[in-house]
Amino acid sequence: MDAPFLTTSLAVLAILFLLALPWSAATHDILPLKSSLFVEEYETNILQSSDGTFSCGFYNITKAYNITSAFTFSIWYSNSADKAIVWSANRGRPVHSRRSEITLRKDGNIVLTDYDGTVVWQTDGKFPNVRS
Repeated sequence: MDAPFLTTSLAVLAILFLLALPWSAATHDILPLKSSLFVEEYETNILQSSDGTFSCGFYNITKAYNITSAFTFSIWYSNSADKAIVWSANRGRPVHSRRSEITLRKDGNIVLTDYDGTVVWQTDGKFPNVRS
């Protein structure tokens, strides 16, 4: 499997996770269009699949890489002891712990920005069924 196909497949997985799955009320019900998740609230601002298998949000990688203030936007197994990551949008370019956010835009695209507004990762798909 070539890298562009894999990257595109994982981006589609992230979009489906954010848009299509029903969310549990225990964490965060939905991520409405034109709204964001913020890194400052990474412990409480989490989306979770209705069956509780997967969680999605900012993942603190500070301990794993022995650096300060490093986060990825990731999907992980909710009930694993070490929160085993399934996918990360920005594995090679973590964001800072202040003012970084991921936004679900009106057009259905997802954009991850760092503290200074730099776009770190984004989807570039066309989503004709997205409603505002």
